[in-house]
Amino acid sequence: MGFFGPQAQEDFAAADAAALRLRELDERNHAAYAILGHLAMRRRRHDEAVAALRQAHHLNPNDVATLRWLSWEESNLGMAEEARRHAELSLRLSPRARSLDLGYWAVALAAFVAGDHVGCIDNANRAIAVNRRFAGHYVLLAACLAEHGDLKEARDVVVSIRSMAPGLLESRLAGANYFAVPELAERYTRALRRAAGELVEDGMPRAAQVRAAGTSESGRSEPAPAALAALTMREREVLRLVAQGLSNASIASALTLSDHTVKRHIANILMKLDLPTRAAAAALAARHGL
Repeated sequence: MGFFGPQAQEDFAAADAAALRLRELDERNHAAYAILGHLAMRRRRHDEAVAALRQAHHLNPNDVATLRWLSWEESNLGMAEEARRHAELSLRLSPRARSLDLGYWAVALAAFVAGDHVGCIDNANRAIAVNRRFAGHYVLLAACLAEHGDLKEARDVVVSIRSMAPGLLESRLAGANYFAVPELAERYTRALRRAAGELVEDGMPRAAQVRAAGTSESGRSEPAPAALAALTMREREVLRLVAQGLSNASIASALTLSDHTVKRHIANILMKLDLPTRAAAAALAARHGL
């Protein structure tokens, strides 16, 4: 299953149909509810997600995958204590699982939600030690380090993220995450912006600080992130017009393209930037002066 962006929708629909069929065949099949809950979370249908995942856990209290997904969704909803309890149970039930890193990540996420920076950093590092290739673990670690005030370490982690998964951090900086609680979503984005050097110690955006001082750190504008640099010239033209608030029809007219071609370009842009909506892409483009 995919993450953000239109490319995931066909995968979601196929998995949803399979899970519904499985539930139809056996109403007490916990896997059907677990998959439906996970899909609902990915689609940000949080009430539906937590209900399905709790039903899956009720039907099979010892299923490790269900526990991790349930913990993740509880963290999204700000339920830190329940999230930590379920994540830690998944570790106790399967201490040698190949996907052990996901258990540590779930504990780290719950700790972040609770404001336990030390617990978050410790468990994020454990997740990375088990699976060094998964960039998502590093993103959470960067947020925890930044909130804890370890900015040098956080920025070192940011360098690793951008090297491992170009565009991933930029999507998170643009606000792409699964938190259902606005305050948590804002806090997470703010921590990552601090880790990336986009916020100074007093919380003022770095660009605003530069404007207020009338100077710049390097004398040049901030370079576009790797994901933006990967766009074709035509995609950058389309994104620039999206950022100006133009509709698909207006973009098509301005660039002498068909509506279908504009839609295809926007879908490609969202896929490359790993963003959920054109609004998020427009915000990213505006922040980087495109």
